[in-house]
Amino acid sequence: MKTINNPFQILAIFGFVTLFLFQSCVSSERLLEKGDYDAALEKSIKKVIKDPSKKSEYQVLKSAYSSAQLRDNERINDLRKSGQPNIWGNVYSILNRMEQRQNKIKNLPFKIREIVDISEVDFAKEIQDVKYKAAEYHYSLAQQLLNKQDKKNARAAYRELESVEYYFSNYKYTNELKTKALSNGRMFTLITVNNASNTNVPNEFYNELERINISRLNSVWMLYDLQNDANKCYDYKILITIQNIKITPELIKENNYTYDKEVQDGIQPLVDKYGLVVKDSLGEVIYINKYKTLYCYVRDIEQHKDAYVNLSVSYLDNISHQILRSNYLDAGFSFHHIATTANGDLDILPQTIRRRLGSMPLPFPHDFEMLMETSVILRDKINSYLYSNRHLID
Repeated sequence: MKTINNPFQILAIFGFVTLFLFQSCVSSERLLEKGDYDAALEKSIKKVIKDPSKKSEYQVLKSAYSSAQLRDNERINDLRKSGQPNIWGNVYSILNRMEQRQNKIKNLPFKIREIVDISEVDFAKEIQDVKYKAAEYHYSLAQQLLNKQDKKNARAAYRELESVEYYFSNYKYTNELKTKALSNGRMFTLITVNNASNTNVPNEFYNELERINISRLNSVWMLYDLQNDANKCYDYKILITIQNIKITPELIKENNYTYDKEVQDGIQPLVDKYGLVVKDSLGEVIYINKYKTLYCYVRDIEQHKDAYVNLSVSYLDNISHQILRSNYLDAGFSFHHIATTANGDLDILPQTIRRRLGSMPLPFPHDFEMLMETSVILRDKINSYLYSNRHLID
């Protein structure tokens, strides 16, 4: 079981539980007095369903319902009087809330409805009318935004058309306008790789760096290319520039060293400083352990070669001609091998050396191979960097 130690989480949970218990304990009459009409209505409905003989709750139920409907109706009238063209979404939401509230009463048992005696209102026609007005408002606004002929407003128009679809799935020419807004609002980014290192780079190296997962970068509004498309006007460019390439010379180094170990080699009589054999109190000769030293002579041939590549990744705004962000990435690949031979008592050697015994010097990898190994590491770093910075230009 997960333990909650964060004091803010504990406080939030405590507050939620307290609120829940408070709502559970507060009477429907008190909720009605406070103006929390929907909560009072819910509580009264539960009570009369549980105990239809509880006459006091019927008046609370009716008052809570009537007050809630009246308040919402006044809000609608205020919105209509404002004369603002963007009111219809709010009006639509309020009317739906009023209809749902009425449906709660309609779903009560007949005997309860008969006692409460609430007049039914047909909201359907008014909701449909307001629904059309809300859709038309967003539709007209989308048309106005599209006529401004810029990408920012095209994106805003697309959002307005999505609001139209909330009300009607196929309103007028919404689909066609969405396609136009998408086309007008999209931006394009070109990713290029170039070499400023003064070192010749094989095509395979470029190809590896250009293996960028652009499908992971693409979004609704931003598309990436690795090849220049003359039919597109690129909003941004990501310039990957190879700054430095270094490949070290082939290094061969020979190391010779000796391991020694003292081991027991039988026993021998103990002698004193005069060279005389020492005996115990019973006249028996005293023996001690005899030791000898084992030797092993080791020869290492160590081979080493490094490749290192440093590059920059720069985000350029083609409209303002500004550099938005620029950072360096680097990667290295090392070839390291030790060939080991030994003479003497091999058993005294550490395991790390014994595992190398019998190995022979290897051919050094070519510069091309070293570069290609480094390019794979760089490719992964570039992909991660571009993905983590994708929101910079989206």
